[in-house]
Amino acid sequence: MMDYPKVSILIPTLNAEGVLEKCLKSIEMQNYPKKNIEIVIADGGSKDKTLEIAKKYGARIVKNKLKTGESGKKVALANASGKFCALVDSDNILPTKKWLKEMIVPLTENPKALGSEPWKYTWRKKDGFITRYCALIGMNDPLVHFLGNYDRMNLLTGKWTEIPHEEEDKGDYLVIKFGKGGIPTIGANGTVFRTGFLKENVSGNYLFDIDILYDYLKKHGNVTFIKVKNGI
Repeated sequence: MMDYPKVSILIPTLNAEGVLEKCLKSIEMQNYPKKNIEIVIADGGSKDKTLEIAKKYGARIVKNKLKTGESGKKVALANASGKFCALVDSDNILPTKKWLKEMIVPLTENPKALGSEPWKYTWRKKDGFITRYCALIGMNDPLVHFLGNYDRMNLLTGKWTEIPHEEEDKGDYLVIKFGKGGIPTIGANGTVFRTGFLKENVSGNYLFDIDILYDYLKKHGNVTFIKVKNGI
């Protein structure tokens, strides 16, 4: 059997009691070794039941003095001890029990890949119409559709991005290489990074995921990433 590496799940919160429990319950349901899952919640000073819910699911809580999601990710990263870090927002729900394994295994098989990301958003009939609309077009801002730099499957185009790239289909996932054509809006909402890569490339008080990869691309000329054929 595979020796699954430790994963730190980084979640910034601020008064998230309305959504956090569903998120943490979906993490608890993963068929991944529980001893190798670390949940780090960076809280910006919640006044509701956010911290009570976090403790219920065994999360480690750290203070996010700057309150924003990006500063929370940076604080959580500083306290992460896993080989990989999953950037999960408090309103994300991992859609299947095998989600975490699907995200991690391709990274163990492709050591040059900096991280992995789902290639679509999960569409749920019970979600609000804006959430369903965004899930179907694979982006939060319709402008991105015309720019072509989205990074999730788009029902209108049948593509997960229009940014030029090299792509190798491995069955359950794609190995992607970006170069001079640029890079799409990779990051957040279930994106997994190698912890060492993040700690070496993040500076200051904030973790802006897309900026990290863009800066790396400018410096090194290419980025190798994994797109997993699942959702978030």
